Amino acid sequence: MSSPGSRAPEELWSHWSDVEALASLIQRHPDWVPHLGEPLRDAAAAGALDAVRCFLDHGAEVNNANDDGERALGFACAYDHVAVARLLVERGAEFEYLDAAGGKPLDTACCGGSLVLREWLISLGATRALDFEPWPSNDSAHAGCSPYCVEKPRPI
Repeated sequence: MSSPGSRAPEELWSHWSDVEALASLIQRHPDWVPHLGEPLRDAAAAGALDAVRCFLDHGAEVNNANDDGERALGFACAYDHVAVARLLVERGAEFEYLDAAGGKPLDTACCGGSLVLREWLISLGATRALDFEPWPSNDSAHAGCSPYCVEKPRPI
């Protein structure tokens, strides 16, 4: 998974902890709304629930993807931010999309997410991508992954 990426104005990142200031900033710059997908993905990756909610409340597209087809839900799943993932799905995030690597949110949750996150996604009807290429088991970034990360996907 690549980094969430960022091309939106820097001010959006400096106000994550102050949601009132963040909302005010977005309201003063309505021309930024089409670019809120990038900070939304970053906030989801960081687990910044209030910032994610603020971006969504002010027009961020919940299913906006970067050049690699990655979305906020995928980042929330990769970094085990269950509350963020729940909010995104409540706001309409699709959970069966494929990113450019051929993975679905459940695939990333099987590597970076908790059992709680995986079971919740499965309860929604989420599936793994059958042709998804798992991360190499010798990759130090995935040293703490669950066994599901390096096993071939199987029907659940």
